[in-house]
Amino acid sequence: YLKTLPWGAVYRCYPSKWTVWKEDAEAEGGFRLLDSLPSKPGYEELEEMFDNSEPKRKSTGEGIAGMFAGLQRFLQVYSKG
Repeated sequence: YLKTLPWGAVYRCYPSKWTVWKEDAEAEGGFRLLDSLPSKPGYEELEEMFDNSEPKRKSTGEGIAGMFAGLQRFLQVYSKG
């Protein structure tokens, strides 16, 4: 299983665990492992992993700009669904 996302990918080769990867130009191969899971992660879990892997931005969570930034990230992942 391979699912690409705007910021990375979800991969599984049975019987191995599900792995979540993030694009990272400095990492070997261009991707960095965020997590390895026993079950397929949902979109909310993927968004949380991505958010936790990013440095905190000033605009996130601050009024209307933070709301639209979060909505934009959600729509990008959902539209690739």
